[in-house]
Amino acid sequence: MDSQNRIFLIGFMAAGKTTLGKLLATQLAYSFIDSDDVIERMEGKSVTEIVQQHSWEYFRQKESDWLNLVSAESSFVCAVGGGLPCHNNNLETLLKIGLVIYLECSPSVLYARLLDQKHDRPLISAVPNEELVETITSLLKEREIFYQKADYVINGDLPIEELANQLIRKIKGS
Repeated sequence: MDSQNRIFLIGFMAAGKTTLGKLLATQLAYSFIDSDDVIERMEGKSVTEIVQQHSWEYFRQKESDWLNLVSAESSFVCAVGGGLPCHNNNLETLLKIGLVIYLECSPSVLYARLLDQKHDRPLISAVPNEELVETITSLLKEREIFYQKADYVINGDLPIEELANQLIRKIKGS
């Protein structure tokens, strides 16, 4: 099994994982997977509903359960939920079964991207706008310990097309 055929994009919410993932998958002729979408289909409800009706712990367990299933698949690009690498030794699993790429974004870029989509993000939906940068910065600080262990760290503030070209070169050259 060639781990280069399984590419996991990790990073904070709104880092561009899904947009970049779809572009990379098309360019590599791989399938595209969004872990949150798969879990929503498996549960028959949105992430927000899952968390409201059960708990974050329940959702995190569903992420781990899904990760054990996806390890049998090959040739895909996967946009991973922002918290997935930070729980239940999931990062170690990702690193074992695929190539892990962290889209590192600045808090100011994340703030700009998240401001209009807060209501769709259960982790920050109740955060007042004036506290959003502080909340993003705090969450990033907690998660960086995990994110920085990725095989590659790339600047997610750059345009998506530029990121895709960089990654294609790295993937094909490594």
